[in-house]
Amino acid sequence: MKKQTQEILKECLLHEKEGLDFYREAASRVTRERSRRALETLIAEEQGHIESLFSRYSGEEIGDVRSFLALPPHIESPLIKALETGLDPEIASRRVMELAMRLEEENRDTYRSLAAACNDPEIRTVYEKLARDEDRHYQIVESEYAHMMAMVHETDIDTYVRE
Repeated sequence: MKKQTQEILKECLLHEKEGLDFYREAASRVTRERSRRALETLIAEEQGHIESLFSRYSGEEIGDVRSFLALPPHIESPLIKALETGLDPEIASRRVMELAMRLEEENRDTYRSLAAACNDPEIRTVYEKLARDEDRHYQIVESEYAHMMAMVHETDIDTYVRE
């Protein structure tokens, strides 16, 4: 695989790890059980993304997948810093979901751009799958945010139409 492709995969791995660390930290801070479960789902999926990317990554500078997943969070990460708000728990939970929606949107757009620019069909397929996954993650977070804010979400529409 080309060196450039390996560098892009490394950047994706680092980006996914930052998201994983954010979700781990966020799950420890939210007060709503439903929110925590949504974040735990995302933690598992981000770990899956990392494992999938590692299966194609041949570099050695970030170690093996287990040691990479076990690395502590980067304390200078803007996402981790954004959690250090000192807000009351309810506002902090809302802020977590807002940050998560933004993260998933940015990830989806990044992977779509990488897929469009990629000449390697195998890697393009990986990016396209990641973009779809990030879009689905956005929907998970958006649904939880809607419940948290007592908004009607599209997944609830049948309930409200029938009543």
